[in-house]
Amino acid sequence: MKMYAFHCGGEKTLRTDCRVVAATNRDLEQMVKDGAFREDLYFRINTITLRVPPLRERTEDLYGATRVHHRGALGDLELEGLCLQAMALQGQA
Repeated sequence: MKMYAFHCGGEKTLRTDCRVVAATNRDLEQMVKDGAFREDLYFRINTITLRVPPLRERTEDLYGATRVHHRGALGDLELEGLCLQAMALQGQA
């Protein structure tokens, strides 16, 4: 979406070009109907809707999700054993 903006107190017009990625676990369409979410904002952000089931319904993705989470939190530590133990607890190893 191309827009124009000003710095606070500025007089020079700045051209912006931005994209917004938004995620929620709420039913925004229902919230618009209930008056709990702005309709104009909903239609601006509702370009593409991806419905992703919760991780508890996608147990095959647990291994990858734990590896990504732990690598982000702990750097490059090797966590193969930890991930396999977690999968064993889930009855998948």
